Amino acid sequence: MSDERNPVAITCEFLKVAKLGLANSAKAIRVLLSDAMHMDIVWAGSTQTSQFGAVCGDPEEMVIGAYVEVTGQMPGHSLLVFGQDDALILSDLALGLPMGTTTELGEMEQSVVQEIANILVSSYLTAIADYYNMPLLPEPPLMAMDMAGAIVENVILGTGQMDRETLSIVTKFRVRNKTLSGFFLYIPESTEMVEREAA
Repeated sequence: MSDERNPVAITCEFLKVAKLGLANSAKAIRVLLSDAMHMDIVWAGSTQTSQFGAVCGDPEEMVIGAYVEVTGQMPGHSLLVFGQDDALILSDLALGLPMGTTTELGEMEQSVVQEIANILVSSYLTAIADYYNMPLLPEPPLMAMDMAGAIVENVILGTGQMDRETLSIVTKFRVRNKTLSGFFLYIPESTEMVEREAA
């Protein structure tokens, strides 16, 4: 890669594409929830993967997570995480129930989070693939219930990018003026396409 690449331009390009992806995802999720979900960017840029735990919130919070591996010309890794209480709220919204109805994360509730992950990641990748005119394919989500820090660490270990500087995006969610305890993380394995556009 050229040493003349501009880190600021690369970050700006990544942020621009990320916003397109998030807008696409929020629109698609609205259909499932029959309600507006807002996705706010809390981090987009270059950072050490070992610092993701701090960026994403309380590492000891019990959460449900959906990991999606991305294949294609710009492979990557995505993680959708919600605190258990907020996963119950999302389940109620998706099933058309009053908020607070669901009290346990059973098989149905976990399938709702899995479907949200499917829709969110697929919509996000569609926007990126259209922008760069290349295929990006999400694998089926892998579900886990654990502490947030443990889930994030396992994903980073699986990427093989521990303690490496990488571009990433972290977002938070809001629905009905409530900020949900959760986040969406996307880590591309290579920034070559972003750097090419930013050159």
